[in-house]
Amino acid sequence: MGTYDTVGGTPRSPDDLDPPCERCGRDPYDCNCMCSCGSGEFKEAVNDARGIFVAYVCGQCRERKLSGYRRDIFTDPNYWTDEEI
Repeated sequence: MGTYDTVGGTPRSPDDLDPPCERCGRDPYDCNCMCSCGSGEFKEAVNDARGIFVAYVCGQCRERKLSGYRRDIFTDPNYWTDEEI
């Protein structure tokens, strides 16, 4: 980034830029650390008991996003499944 960066064609000085993301250090517009639910909180990956990725969640949306899954998949690595894993 040079002395000026443009957003929507408007030049901005480095003093006008938003501070970098506190988790990854990137520009907040390029950062992928925030949860997609719109809460503005950092996301975290949730895996099942076998280590298989399930969803990205934050404190605001955890219950809503995980409510569609059987609870045993998070605690029992031998949970029943109808397909080979």
